[in-house]
Amino acid sequence: MMLKSGISKQSLARVGIKTQRCFLHASSTLRGALTSKPYAFTARPWELNKTETIDGMNAMGSNINIHTRGTDLMRVVPRTNDDINEEWIDDKTRFAYDGLKRQRLTQPLVRDAEDPTKWDTTMSTWRDALKRIEIRAFAGNNNKPTMRAIVGPSVDLYSALALSDWIASAAANSPVLETLGSVSPNRDLPNQFRFGSTFAGVEESDLALLVGTNLEVDCPLLIARMRKPYLADQLKIYNIGYQNNLRFPVQQLGLTADTLIDIAEGRHPFCTELATSAKPMIFVDSSVFERSDGATLAGAVEAIAEFSNLRQVDADGNITWNGVNVIHRNANDVGLLELGRSVPFSAENNNQTVDLLYLLGVGADELPVSVEELKGSGKFIVYQGSHGDELAAAADVVLPGCAFSEKNSVFVNMEGRSQKGRFALAGPGLARDDWKIIRALSEVCPGETLPYDDEEALQTRLEQLLPSASSMGYVESSQFIPENNW
Repeated sequence: MMLKSGISKQSLARVGIKTQRCFLHASSTLRGALTSKPYAFTARPWELNKTETIDGMNAMGSNINIHTRGTDLMRVVPRTNDDINEEWIDDKTRFAYDGLKRQRLTQPLVRDAEDPTKWDTTMSTWRDALKRIEIRAFAGNNNKPTMRAIVGPSVDLYSALALSDWIASAAANSPVLETLGSVSPNRDLPNQFRFGSTFAGVEESDLALLVGTNLEVDCPLLIARMRKPYLADQLKIYNIGYQNNLRFPVQQLGLTADTLIDIAEGRHPFCTELATSAKPMIFVDSSVFERSDGATLAGAVEAIAEFSNLRQVDADGNITWNGVNVIHRNANDVGLLELGRSVPFSAENNNQTVDLLYLLGVGADELPVSVEELKGSGKFIVYQGSHGDELAAAADVVLPGCAFSEKNSVFVNMEGRSQKGRFALAGPGLARDDWKIIRALSEVCPGETLPYDDEEALQTRLEQLLPSASSMGYVESSQFIPENNW
């Protein structure tokens, strides 16, 4: 059986494209596609409702179909989009829906006023939870407490924007969101943190340099893209850092950042190969910029772009090829960077105690610090999210939100492509859309009530700050080329 891309599924099965955490095995074999164990013998296809949506668990923004029966999510299958994931999804996307059924927050939780070690079972309603926040956080603070807000890396833009707008008007210290996602040396220039060539553009390249990235784990679908030009004897792959096992030859240039510096300064033999390439690409893992020398390495990438064809412009100054590709891990890393309403998480802020610490979609395993250390930075802690863990257990009030499959949302993938996630099934119990919870909270607490009452008004507000949100499904070109000070 041949695919539109010219690669047989049996061929991919022989290659065995797989990873430690995300692999393509179920999609790459006929048997795997037909006998997905979690779904086998659980439902008939004609019993299922199909919802076209976006994967909220990876930065590629794979197009998927969610199949539901009643209130149960039965399976996730790929939806063909030749510009993004073609007809593939990785196994994390295919099977992680199992986690949407477990450890869910289903009702508001409020600490017992007399015994803080217990939850007050008589106040498990939205009215009681929001009122407790208003009394504890706002009373005695001239109606404006000091706040700190932290959002997880996969929070949708509707929720992040609502929280940003609320704390800007309700807090005394004018805080900005702290994110746990990717960082960028220059957050104002999309060219510095996007996947510049686009996923489809990978097939046009003749040279790829991988820097500090493990594609097997971070983005396995790109391996399938790269394999097509490799089989056509078109693409050569080189690597610096982690030794990728892509199931086809990769030439190792070095293990440390010194190799990248040598290339930027023109001292490495690879410079000759790079200079003669017609459409080169460089894949840089976003974690490279989190290093202490991240700004230096970002400058090295820009220096390489200057003496090579990594970025090409036409006579009118329009970018015709941008081979600088940053690899992100989380669904909305690029969206939060482009929204421009957040800063990277800072452990130094734990030394300052605020009246209200607000956590939105944050998992304990995503924190770079311990839960106890973070807990000490807030007199009153509100946790809002879809799943409970030790971080939710440490909060004073817990507000149950919906998962990505249970609400309409906006995500921006690595390319800078805005996409709409769609409601597939209702959230469990009393769970509500995150932005609606924040909107209700702004109405109860002193200060300005958020001006949007429905999704249409919120979308209009988002488009004011993020123009790409008005052109869903398309990549808006970023024509500005940064000046390099290398």
